Amino acid sequence: LSQSHSGEVLLGLRPEDITVTASPTGHATIEQIELLGPRAVVTLKLGDDKVVSVVEAGPLAALSTGAKAILSFAPGAAHLFDATTEDRL
Repeated sequence: LSQSHSGEVLLGLRPEDITVTASPTGHATIEQIELLGPRAVVTLKLGDDKVVSVVEAGPLAALSTGAKAILSFAPGAAHLFDATTEDRL
C-alpha cells in the first residue's frame, strides 16, 4: 500500500483465494455448502458480513453447516480499494 494513501481501504478477495479451515475457535460460521462437481461454494457469516469461498470438494469432510471456521488468504491475493472512491490502490 502506497505511503501516500490515507483513509480507509476496502479489502477485495476472489472466492477461490479464500481458504476455509474448520476450527471451534473460528470467528466465521458456515451457513451453506453447495457442491459443484469437484468444487464447492461455501457461504459463511463473519460478523454482519457474508463471505463466499470456492473450495476443492475433497477436503469438505472437515466442513459442515453450522460449524465454526477460520478464513485465510495469501497476501498476494488481496485487492485493495479506496473506501470512498472505490478506486483500486
